[in-house]
Amino acid sequence: MKNVLQENGSATIVALLVATVLGGGIVAYMQSMKTIQSGVKTLSNVEESNLASDKLKTLANYLISTNMVICKQGPFMNESEGYKCKWSGKQLIDGSLTDVPQSKLGLDGESYDKDGFLTFNVNTSKLKSKGKAEAATPIKGTISFKLYDAQSDKLNLSGKLGKIALSNLMSDNDRAFVLIKVEAMFKEGIGKDSRNKTLTEFFSTRRPTAVPKLDIDPINCVLSCEVSVSRNEHPGCLGDQNFNNAKETKVNAVLKNLGPGVLYGLKLEKEIVVNSKVFENMVPPKLDPIEVMQGKDYLLPGESVEWNDTVPCFDRRDEVRRVVSYDQTGRMLGVSCFKKNSNAAIVCPDDSGEQRSVNAGTISYKVDVSPYKHSQYQTLAAEINSKFSDGSIPFNWSVPDAYKSTSRSTMEPARTLTKLSVSGDINSKEVNEMNTEVQVIQVSPN
Repeated sequence: MKNVLQENGSATIVALLVATVLGGGIVAYMQSMKTIQSGVKTLSNVEESNLASDKLKTLANYLISTNMVICKQGPFMNESEGYKCKWSGKQLIDGSLTDVPQSKLGLDGESYDKDGFLTFNVNTSKLKSKGKAEAATPIKGTISFKLYDAQSDKLNLSGKLGKIALSNLMSDNDRAFVLIKVEAMFKEGIGKDSRNKTLTEFFSTRRPTAVPKLDIDPINCVLSCEVSVSRNEHPGCLGDQNFNNAKETKVNAVLKNLGPGVLYGLKLEKEIVVNSKVFENMVPPKLDPIEVMQGKDYLLPGESVEWNDTVPCFDRRDEVRRVVSYDQTGRMLGVSCFKKNSNAAIVCPDDSGEQRSVNAGTISYKVDVSPYKHSQYQTLAAEINSKFSDGSIPFNWSVPDAYKSTSRSTMEPARTLTKLSVSGDINSKEVNEMNTEVQVIQVSPN
């Protein structure tokens, strides 16, 4: 059976995902007040200009929530600048990713402006439905997109971006916003006296969250026994007689994005927990996070990628000292077994050179987006409540070092409902080599 890594609490997930798609753009509006105030003095129809601007906002939100415009914190492949947006041109329709041409949405002239905004010209007179141009009043303008790092907050926008509620702090460490600029063009005046005017507005939205699903084949080391070198017809090997087992085994896994948003990056923290009863003094190795995107820039909803890893297979070889006691007549009194160099008594193996499979420990793949240590949550919550009266934190707030999580896993966007984890057992081959000592015990006659 395969192990599955995904979110828990399906009812909550559905509610969150619907809210993400439908309400993606209702986070905050950041208006360019100087532009609007000067426009109100000169435009003959303020209501018409605002209505056109709202329609462009709706279109912009639609492009983000359906992943036709995607925005990544790190650089896209073959690029050096991060926090940029690009056109994906795909939308999930009826369970399948479908190509959507820009012309179908009345878009053209894709380019980047001097500030790094991905910009499109919009002309709704070119918007087509079932092959026919729409008859509604045409709107002309531009829409532009750029991802913004609200953690560093270089533009000092944090106060306009809302806050993270304390109840969401465990699952929300996404501090990136999509800044959207819309410009609606209008005619002021009538006839020869008419002039072209532009109304500009800024607002922001968060990228829809992505739900990763991870299928991992069972993790098993291939065990074998050393070839018997004795005449014993019943060797202690509990498996096929063969050569030594491999030092590592391969892990096969598939990562799938369940959507509704784009998964831009996922690194899983790999952790080995050694069975201390088997390996008393072994220190688990410090392992680097596992990159499971396998060179992929991003995964759209429904897309998947295969990835591989290796897991160590441990050997344990115990030299066991067996003491056989006899009386002075040569009658055997008993057999006792001890670990070499420790004189710790153990249960004697049945055969000299017994080999068997034991559980050496477990290996786990985990992702935890929480910015703080879970064990410190209550203390941190009390500090936040004392500092912020509403119990919420601004997006440029940094977790104090004393509470910072030590997890090295990463996920973009860094929003989940729970910690995600999947694990498997590591098998080990155990060999007991017997050294027999004969101890003659003199027993006095009665």
